[in-house]
Amino acid sequence: MVYGYVENNQLLEGPTHLPPSWRNISGLDKMSLEALIVVGWLPWKTVEGPGEIEVSRSVAIQPNEIIETITRRSFTPDELAQLEQQRIQQQNQQRRNAYAEEADPLFFKWQRGEATEQEWLDKVAEIKSRFPK
Repeated sequence: MVYGYVENNQLLEGPTHLPPSWRNISGLDKMSLEALIVVGWLPWKTVEGPGEIEVSRSVAIQPNEIIETITRRSFTPDELAQLEQQRIQQQNQQRRNAYAEEADPLFFKWQRGEATEQEWLDKVAEIKSRFPK
């Protein structure tokens, strides 16, 4: 569980795990919830809405807890299409890099008689399966 430290209705620390000692108090992390509240350490509760994109974040200090609310929204169809296009571009680049780093050296070894054509073809097939179109 995480906590926040509140003094004069102002959040001064948090969210954080309780330290073992703080100011002149030893064993802060072993104190009861009621004792923690008396010295200003309140439990931190996070409430997240549905969706993938964070829109806003707010913190409300209540008498016995701190509530952080995270508002989210879903991707729009245009954003999803853009993400898919980025994924495809990244996969294509990874495939090109793998050909250059893994298959091309085998091709040239095959051309010099240092590897078989099948080794090269197997590597090409393996790259295609790792990064399909």
